[in-house]
Amino acid sequence: MNQPSNLTDEELLRFRRAVPPFHLIYEHVTAFMFDRLRALGVSVEARWLVFLIDNFRDLYEGWPSNPDLRDYLKIFIRPRRPWLVRVSGFVYLHISHDLPIVIARSLDPSANDYPPVIDLNQARSLYLSLNPYFPDVFLRAARSGDLGFIPRVSGYFPGAKQAASVLAQWALALRMVAWVHGEMIRSGGGPSQFHRDRLREVVTEAARKAAKKFWILGLPIEPPTLTPLIFPIALVQMSLQPEAAALLLALGFVLLVCISYLWFYLQSRFIAFLGRELVLGLSTAFAGRRESSEGRSENA
Repeated sequence: MNQPSNLTDEELLRFRRAVPPFHLIYEHVTAFMFDRLRALGVSVEARWLVFLIDNFRDLYEGWPSNPDLRDYLKIFIRPRRPWLVRVSGFVYLHISHDLPIVIARSLDPSANDYPPVIDLNQARSLYLSLNPYFPDVFLRAARSGDLGFIPRVSGYFPGAKQAASVLAQWALALRMVAWVHGEMIRSGGGPSQFHRDRLREVVTEAARKAAKKFWILGLPIEPPTLTPLIFPIALVQMSLQPEAAALLLALGFVLLVCISYLWFYLQSRFIAFLGRELVLGLSTAFAGRRESSEGRSENA
């Protein structure tokens, strides 16, 4: 990230602290794509996939220096956001904003980069063939320990699998929208300020709506803190008979499970709401350019 940041020093520090879990998931996905590259061998499909990987990384690494994304990023880099909420925000941004632009570039043989000339149906087929990897990538990355201790432990909590599944489902839906947007941007002459503005407006508005909606049942968008309960419970246990202490321990475990499930349930609601708002908003993002895009594609 060598470009000047549009974030303040404090915001940039928060971003650097917040982004590592997403970055590690990004590396998991990239590693899978390189496995696909090896399977493709030396081919136009392989060169096209390399183009996607390289350009996708460039846009992601440029987030702090992109003035269009500052308002969106500020929502997810606030202190004490749950790691899964932050990951969902970054994943959705990468797919909704970055991916359509990269796809449009990859389908433009006249671009200044190096996109290989590839048949459109070949590109579509290869793009769709990556879908089966996504449903389990988020939970698998968390449980592997690569994201740190808290995500690894919380990955086994009740409700974690459901929350990760919700994120994967909406990520897949957004990948489909991103491809359509990529083709629309390409047929409209390539990424323009109009396209960038509309993508920014939609993703930022969806994030703002989701952040407001997360105050469900009066609980904030941060993980529950059980630390204050640990020491009183431990002291009470020490003064009880073994049977009563065992019962208290069991009740404490049930309480922990319930709070954990509620925590992930609320995160699932947030992730689903944000995904739905993005899909709905992005579905009409370029509606004002429909006639112009059709006219350009007809003249091509």
